[in-house]
Amino acid sequence: MNQNNKILKIAICINGRPHEGGMTTVVNEYAQALRKIGHAVDVVTVFGVSQLRKLNPGLVSRGNKILKNRPLITLIIYLISKTILAVHIYLNYLIRRYDIIFAMDFSVMNIVSPLKKMTDVKIPQFFFGGAEELVDQGKLKKNGLITKYFFNQQKKSFSRGDLLITSSFFINKIEKTSQQTSPIYFVKSPVNPEIFFPDEKAKKQARDKFGLTQDKFVLLFAGRLDPRKGPLYPLLTLEQLVKSGHHNFFLLYAGQGEEKEKIENYISQNHLNDYVKLLGSVDHQAMVNLYRAADCFLFTSLKQSDTIEAVCLSVLEAIASGAAIVAFFSPESINQDVFLKNNENCLLVPEKDIQRMAVAILNLAADRALLNKLVARGRQDIFDNGWTPTQIVSEILNKLSTCKTLNQTN
Repeated sequence: MNQNNKILKIAICINGRPHEGGMTTVVNEYAQALRKIGHAVDVVTVFGVSQLRKLNPGLVSRGNKILKNRPLITLIIYLISKTILAVHIYLNYLIRRYDIIFAMDFSVMNIVSPLKKMTDVKIPQFFFGGAEELVDQGKLKKNGLITKYFFNQQKKSFSRGDLLITSSFFINKIEKTSQQTSPIYFVKSPVNPEIFFPDEKAKKQARDKFGLTQDKFVLLFAGRLDPRKGPLYPLLTLEQLVKSGHHNFFLLYAGQGEEKEKIENYISQNHLNDYVKLLGSVDHQAMVNLYRAADCFLFTSLKQSDTIEAVCLSVLEAIASGAAIVAFFSPESINQDVFLKNNENCLLVPEKDIQRMAVAILNLAADRALLNKLVARGRQDIFDNGWTPTQIVSEILNKLSTCKTLNQTN
């Protein structure tokens, strides 16, 4: 409940693709956490209203193929989905009279901006790269006219809500783009301690499922197999380990994407079939024991299109489940990151440096005390410093309650 013990009616709205990814998890964790503390929550998407955000991986994969290198079609589909979503939001607002609307992307913020002017509804906007990701995915050209339209829409959204929720990495980008913004709040990514925790029995069962003996040091990559996530680098690192005579490593991949064929070909051409298994898309619930099966989680996201993955939800879930983290960093990410701390809760290596990544993995495999120390500190950082869903949504609501309604002219 909030301080006045009022049951709030809240809509969490998103116009993004319904894939098995971080934002889907965030939406569902927020919805469940808000209900847990006593509020009424709807999740509103282009498909209508539901209790949780529903996934449609088939639609996502087909959409990615259709929209790749087709900016005009991307714009048309965006405008159609935005119109349908607007209908759902406004109809349900008339019925429910929401107190708060969580705008999970700039598209939603622009849709609900008129409501902000006409009613007393509170609107926090979430920004973790919108138009930038469309460029990164190849759906928009870097300097095209349609791209400029998307960036202009994004810019307009920054000053339209009561609170702009983002990560520290994006603050310079936001301030350069827009002279006027909503009050800014740096949010954390939610990881649920009731779901993600170490379990030695479950770890053994998960490893047995893949035929992995206890002497194997298991590496895990989880994420979309697209260039931005750097999915080839764990495989290149594994190859370095094997060529150096270290044969007790095994790499699991969880995810789908355009790089899958390249990875499969590389495995075959370099005779790594006995050291790697591609699992395809893995349901979020099934990821719980997959994290536990791993000794080490590899985070290899790259800086592309002037944006980076500031805090990866999979990293938090992995370390909460008992896996050590070895992660790439760029100068921007190491300066901006609020969770990963080298030699404290993870091991960081320079972006794309597979030699250093291999050394870090060898150090963890040889020193179980170091691995356990990193995991223990990571779990402490998560649960002692406000990274659980209930803590995060409570903090957002408290922050929102102190924001004055903006006098908007845009």
